[in-house]
Amino acid sequence: MRRLLRLPPAALLLLGAASLPAAPSLLAGDDGGAGPRALVKGIAGSFDVFDADADGRIAEEELPLGDLFTAIDADRDGFLLPAELKAWLDAGEKEGEGGMAPPAEETFLDRARRIVATDPRFNASARRAEFLRNFDRDPKDGRIQRAEHAGDDGDRVFRKFDRDRNGALDDRELLSLAREQVAELAKSRRRPDRANFLYLFDLDQDRKVTKEEYALLRGPASTFTAYDLEADGVVTDDEVRYPERYRDAREGRGRGREAAGAAAEDRSLFDLYDKDGDRRVTPTEFGGGEAVFRRLDRDRDGVLTPADG
Repeated sequence: MRRLLRLPPAALLLLGAASLPAAPSLLAGDDGGAGPRALVKGIAGSFDVFDADADGRIAEEELPLGDLFTAIDADRDGFLLPAELKAWLDAGEKEGEGGMAPPAEETFLDRARRIVATDPRFNASARRAEFLRNFDRDPKDGRIQRAEHAGDDGDRVFRKFDRDRNGALDDRELLSLAREQVAELAKSRRRPDRANFLYLFDLDQDRKVTKEEYALLRGPASTFTAYDLEADGVVTDDEVRYPERYRDAREGRGRGREAAGAAAEDRSLFDLYDKDGDRRVTPTEFGGGEAVFRRLDRDRDGVLTPADG
């Protein structure tokens, strides 16, 4: 019951407090006639109510639904997005009122479209929301003050995008900034390098890039071939970061995967700071001081990724 108390009162009224503890049994149809589909429709229709911290996504602690939460959370990141709720409901249309068609049955193209529509690497609105999550600190007013902005080029950013010259980036100004950065990332995909390859092309962030992902995002074929050291149609994190481990395999001396596996023993500075293994280092994880963090955060998104070099 302690988790339920974190829900906003309006959310409890919409769902009905009794329905939440029984959420796992909804998967088996034991729902007193309401059905998981009706429950999810209610959540989708009142997304802002359940999104208690207004970050554009619903965390499991904001909406503890047990197995139902897991079924909807297609990318398994612990958050529900409007697009995931819609995808689950759309899948349910094909399966009848039970509505339990698993998101895993999505085609690659459907999944890719969903990711592109909600990922800050591809979508300017999602990037703007990420800016606010990372930079809008004190006070949380939906704007980014100059003192809150991370990155070496803060002066340039504010000169260009603070159009009303009030010392803060508002919603529209942030969207303009986000659009510019998304466009810059699109240009980077034409000439990727080892430092940014996975960040640019790993759609589902599973630390590997398939030919399908790469072709969808129109990367140069020669680069994929050069990085696909095992010639298996997949470029892994190890192939990008530790190409020397594959040299013997390419030269036919038989070390192959065993040599590549040794890469796991070598930990880069990025690995050491990335404590939760999500390929993103937050200021809290870094712990090395704000000035240093700003210098390292080259793409000015408030987190360190391999793309920052």
